[in-house]
Amino acid sequence: MDKKRLRAEMLARRMAMSAKEFERRSGLIHDRLRSMIIWPQARCVALYASFRNEVDTLVLLDELETRGVEILLPRCCPDRAGEMNFYKLGSCRDLVCGAHGIQEPDERVCEPVTDPRPDVVLVPALAFDRNGYRLGYGGGYYDRFLGAVGAGSVSVGLAFDFQVVDAIPREPWDMPVSHVIFETGHLGPLGETP
Repeated sequence: MDKKRLRAEMLARRMAMSAKEFERRSGLIHDRLRSMIIWPQARCVALYASFRNEVDTLVLLDELETRGVEILLPRCCPDRAGEMNFYKLGSCRDLVCGAHGIQEPDERVCEPVTDPRPDVVLVPALAFDRNGYRLGYGGGYYDRFLGAVGAGSVSVGLAFDFQVVDAIPREPWDMPVSHVIFETGHLGPLGETP
């Protein structure tokens, strides 16, 4: 299946979930994430604000804030295609509607991070394959970021069961995540990262 059709299918399946099903499935994924050895030890976590029925991350933001973990969230760079800058988030109240309708840190109150080195990076996608490669929305934002942070960060893809597929068409610049967590399983470590 080509990328365009796979994107459309995965987005349609994600959007078809009821609110109750979405909450239940996200909760199962959160439980698996919390059982990872690295999660309770992480002092700095880069993650995304969930969008269009991506696995819920707002619960995780609250949890990390309560634990005193440094939280980094991206903002898309309007003047540099495919790039994003990370900011320290003090609270969920510091999120504003940004590029593409995605919640982003308010740059008026959040401190920019010039060279982010998180312990854990939570990565969104429309689909992941069993080798950790992801199908995003096509902008290359996370491929660039994962390439920049390298092996010092554990990258974790969050997905619903139906988003884990055998293979995804990939390009030479695509970067795998080191783990994929879904409701009924955990793949990892994978790919070229620890």
